[in-house]
Amino acid sequence: MQSNTKSIISVGMLIGGATIGAGILGLPIQTGQAGIFPSIIGTLGIWILLTITAFIITDRFATESDITEDFPTVYRKEFGLLGKLLVILGYLINYYGIMVAYLCASVSILSFLLPVHLYDWCYLLIFFIPVAGITLFGLKYVLKANSFFMIVLIITFTIMFTLIISHLKPERITYTNWTFFPITLPIIVNAFLFHNIIPAVCRTMDNNSRKVKQSIIVGTVIACSINLVWIIAVLGVLPLGPESLSSSIKHAFSHSQPATVPLSKALKSNFLTFIGIIFAFCAIITSFVSVSIGLQGFLRDIFISNFKIESKILNNTAVFLPPLIISLAFPHFFLKAMGYAGGVGGLLIFGIFPTLLWLKSGSRGKMTAGLLMLLIFLYIMGVQIFTT
Repeated sequence: MQSNTKSIISVGMLIGGATIGAGILGLPIQTGQAGIFPSIIGTLGIWILLTITAFIITDRFATESDITEDFPTVYRKEFGLLGKLLVILGYLINYYGIMVAYLCASVSILSFLLPVHLYDWCYLLIFFIPVAGITLFGLKYVLKANSFFMIVLIITFTIMFTLIISHLKPERITYTNWTFFPITLPIIVNAFLFHNIIPAVCRTMDNNSRKVKQSIIVGTVIACSINLVWIIAVLGVLPLGPESLSSSIKHAFSHSQPATVPLSKALKSNFLTFIGIIFAFCAIITSFVSVSIGLQGFLRDIFISNFKIESKILNNTAVFLPPLIISLAFPHFFLKAMGYAGGVGGLLIFGIFPTLLWLKSGSRGKMTAGLLMLLIFLYIMGVQIFTT
């Protein structure tokens, strides 16, 4: 029993790490113009919806016996060749977009916080080389490293929250503008996407659906709690505008900066700056590594099922080279990349397709709930496409 509990917590920490990535750094900046209350409503709603779709995906993958099968093969079985092509397109948009966002966030943070001035590509490689290397050791070692970074992330987050809580201003907490609520939803979606690692998690836990779902609950409760506290803290401290003010939400939004940058400027605390570095990098590392593992399994499925090729070198090159090239070409693409990833790619494969899967096999009661979920996901995707 103790071993089972330990594995559930360990995998839950991996899921939490996959969820709390660069999304948490951009979340308050993207949602700031709507205000705290709309941001909380959106966060709780998206968390519930994406937890449901994670359970749907878990039930499907827990029945698979072939360890090489991933989303392309499973969705082709369910939706035919068109389903497979769409899931490949959506998956690559989402996870290449997320990896680009993580790399761009590392450039923004390092260029602001390090005392030396370097070219953007230098900052990027300083982050990329060691973090990409972690994933090459396999899931067993990644779980251990991820648990360590998650513990450090929670500790630094607690310290940051303690430092900034005394700077909360009531008028900023009560500010609300529902006009901006729709545009907050795509990046909130991105802040709750961990579904790519579900196939690997199912295999790790011997396709035990109940244990996987318990791990999902552990990980997403941690992530949701941290996201909510972070939104309240940042929006309660940072001024909304004007855009010319370097510590304002509008300035950070227009310059595609993670939240730790304007916070350091607003509070003018060297200690907060130091803690912010550790927190931001733990957030990016835990999610970057988790995304990379999921992408490895996804691309391995494509190479094996379509080309009968199984090559670790080819697989890892396909995982890391495209986002590295895009990040080198566009090093300040953080918020835009997050929006594209969550609002289009992520919603398609982890929102719309699982809901369709549920509708295919559901009862009349499930049909009603499934149709409502489908409409919500389509609305959020439409918002992202329209605003883009």
